[in-house]
Amino acid sequence: MAVFDAEVTPGVRLLDLSLIRKPDGSYRVFSEGCRLDIDIANELAKAAVTAGGGSHHDS
Repeated sequence: MAVFDAEVTPGVRLLDLSLIRKPDGSYRVFSEGCRLDIDIANELAKAAVTAGGGSHHDS
C-alpha cells in the first residue's frame, strides 16, 4: 500500500516501513529490518494513514 520512513524519537529513524491494509480494514506497519512491538506498529500505522498513506491503492 505504501512505504515510508518515520522518526520515532529525535535522532532515531525507521526506514522503509511498509503500511498494509488487512482484510478486516485495519492497517498494520511492518519492516524487514526491525521488529516492532504491536502497540508501536499500530501507532505508526495510525500516523501513516493520518499523513495520507492510506490514500494510495495497490496496483
